[in-house]
Amino acid sequence: EQTSAGNHPVKTIKLNADTTNASDIHDSKIKRLRFALVACIALLVVSAAALYSTYSELDSAKERIADLNAQNEQFTSTVNYMKDVNTDLQKIADMSADPDWTTVRLAGTDMDPNAKMIVYWHTTGNHVMMDNSKMQLPANDGAHQYQLWALVNGKPVDLGVFDVKPDTKNILVTMKGIASAQTFAVTLEKRGGSPSPTMDQMIVAGNVAI
Repeated sequence: EQTSAGNHPVKTIKLNADTTNASDIHDSKIKRLRFALVACIALLVVSAAALYSTYSELDSAKERIADLNAQNEQFTSTVNYMKDVNTDLQKIADMSADPDWTTVRLAGTDMDPNAKMIVYWHTTGNHVMMDNSKMQLPANDGAHQYQLWALVNGKPVDLGVFDVKPDTKNILVTMKGIASAQTFAVTLEKRGGSPSPTMDQMIVAGNVAI
């Protein structure tokens, strides 16, 4: 305490340490908040990286599953194709051993001497089938189709049209039936076929063996 001129005591106000402590506490809170913010950002970055990695793995797994499904479909398609081929080959073997089935070999004409094909004709059941595995005809374009004919006492009878494509899978193709025939022939006609054969477009022909 100090004494004034009138001898009255004067109190001296000292800066309390609490003021300094409050400032320190404020700074400490800011540091903790900054640390928490940095920690949150770091956690967010780590979480985002983990999420991206998980998403990438999930996307990769989906692609692998899609690939496996495609492979499975391809395998199933191949198995079914092999079953169909085996069935057709067994039919051909049965027809060759059955006297009611006649094998007619059609040879190339001047239009294409290298062309050839085989027709199976069931003489009592009137069935007619073509063998794609033994067929050597040029692939037809979109505007034309091949047409199979049977000559009955010199008159042509339509047995249906067909396409020749490189990706043809069926071995045996069923055509229209015929009860009697002396010759089988194939002509190249406009798509949909013709009421009568275009003789200069006859590519193969073969007589029925008696």
